[in-house]
Amino acid sequence: MGPPKPWKTMFYGERFLKPRKQAMVKEINFSVAMSCQGCANAVTRVLGKIDGVEEVTCDVEKKDVKVSCGDDVSSQVLLDALLKWGNAAGKAVSLKPE
Repeated sequence: MGPPKPWKTMFYGERFLKPRKQAMVKEINFSVAMSCQGCANAVTRVLGKIDGVEEVTCDVEKKDVKVSCGDDVSSQVLLDALLKWGNAAGKAVSLKPE
């Protein structure tokens, strides 16, 4: 049978999965000219498609977007995705300083 694996498996239904590496989570803030909940939903959908994004929180009144993501996610990748959406929707987008 061989030596035991250096990792423990976790049982989910009928599948065994390796536990995921615990990546450090960072928060990146953007200023987005959202005018309605439809804009907030679009921003959440666009950013949620990017690998490593854990959570997107939009505040329409403050025009603020907070993204919680892994350390391996570049703020430039997120900004590029938002700029592409912003150009199509006619909305201003910028990265807030940390």
